[in-house]
Amino acid sequence: MSVTVRVEYQYCQHGKRAVQTGSDLVTVSQNTNSAILAVLKLLHPHWESLKILSAAVETPAATVSGN
Repeated sequence: MSVTVRVEYQYCQHGKRAVQTGSDLVTVSQNTNSAILAVLKLLHPHWESLKILSAAVETPAATVSGN
């Protein structure tokens, strides 16, 4: 069963030294840092020094937008 996780991370662009931060929703098979890192590395192969700052499971109510 997969789980959707809101993750905040730090990274550097390939060949650059500036540290940037970002956040995304990712769907992983397990809520572990190694699974989250693997998905982020697949999505963004040009990122280096990827570090997870926080990760929290998204509840279904949080991912549904209201009409």
